[in-house]
Amino acid sequence: MFACVLCGVPVKGRREHVRPRWLLKRYKDDGPFTFYQGGKPIPYASGRTERSQLSRVMAPVCDQYDEGGRDCNGWLDTNFEKPAKEHVRALLDGRPVSGSAVEAVARWAVKTLLLEQHPEAHDAELPNHARSSWRNLDNLLFAMRATGQLPPDLSLWCTLTSQEESGPDTPDEVVLLPRLHVAGQAPAAFEFSAFGYGMADGRQLALQLLRHPYVEVEHPFEAANLATRLWPEPPTALDPAAMPTLGIQGTRNWDRAFCTGGCLTDLNLIRLARPAPWRGLISPRITVREPGPDGRVLPERPQAAAGHHD
Repeated sequence: MFACVLCGVPVKGRREHVRPRWLLKRYKDDGPFTFYQGGKPIPYASGRTERSQLSRVMAPVCDQYDEGGRDCNGWLDTNFEKPAKEHVRALLDGRPVSGSAVEAVARWAVKTLLLEQHPEAHDAELPNHARSSWRNLDNLLFAMRATGQLPPDLSLWCTLTSQEESGPDTPDEVVLLPRLHVAGQAPAAFEFSAFGYGMADGRQLALQLLRHPYVEVEHPFEAANLATRLWPEPPTALDPAAMPTLGIQGTRNWDRAFCTGGCLTDLNLIRLARPAPWRGLISPRITVREPGPDGRVLPERPQAAAGHHD
């Protein structure tokens, strides 16, 4: 017996495909696939790293048949899967999307990457491999279900990658993500996850999701015009034909753009040390938000709700 990751009621099994069936079907005959953690391929016990299918990640989510449940499975389908399905397919086929379609894709990607990071998410292709998970993710997902809004303090970026030797020059930079001490609260920890989906032309749509409480973070690839921020402010259009494509070295640099595990740093110390010496405390890509009217740094930025919700 498991608890629904969105509302907490008991459910009998891992019913929800985090990576939806329509996406798994797309890649049914496109293997072999290799999955990575920390930039290194994850092997079977035999040492082989290639797998025949895109990994099926399952998470416990209640549906209409669970006693006391809110049909969170149906809610995910209505609010994320159906609005984004055709637009995700279009992007993976190399076709442009615009307007509300870009927002639908961004919301779907955020939802999918969040659910993949839940400690109860089960990877069917890697059943004996310890998966990384985000801390306090239940709090984020419960609030998302209750309000219909994506959790605050999240940023999502995308770029295109390839296995070509050539490609644009890319930043060779790692942004070390700190832990922040905030008076009267538990340390604020940054969280990071990434995944990529193969496109019809052989390239890959690469996604990176970052949680960054109390601060704003500039992605070095976005600053170099080599990546697009999809959330929280989706662009008006996204056209794969107009996006730069990273080569092998650029893809390696992209994969290691962020690194968690930085030192515990006092948020007030950073503010008091401005404007110059504070840059030695955390990355210059990280900017502490301005304090609110009461002098405290605001903990989170609210996100506007989008789409239908209960």
